[in-house]
Amino acid sequence: MIALVEGASRQKTPNEIALTILLAALTLIFVPVVVVLQPFGHFAGATVSVIVLVALLVCLIPTTIGAFSRRSGSPAWIASSSATCSRCRAGG
Repeated sequence: MIALVEGASRQKTPNEIALTILLAALTLIFVPVVVVLQPFGHFAGATVSVIVLVALLVCLIPTTIGAFSRRSGSPAWIASSSATCSRCRAGG
């Protein structure tokens, strides 16, 4: 029974495909923007370390993924929120 469930696969919905494309595009935009921040900072007379740039990138990408997955009604978000939803527990 477990093997049957683990082996199950389904096609992505059009919304999931669009979300994947959007997240890939935003990631491809974030990377050059973060890379360009160091030369801009140097030009402006500020020092921007590589650690700060990596931290910025690490913070930007999951935030974007989380924001869009909640808007798209991702099943993972629905499952995690249904356990803590006050209306769900109240039956309303």
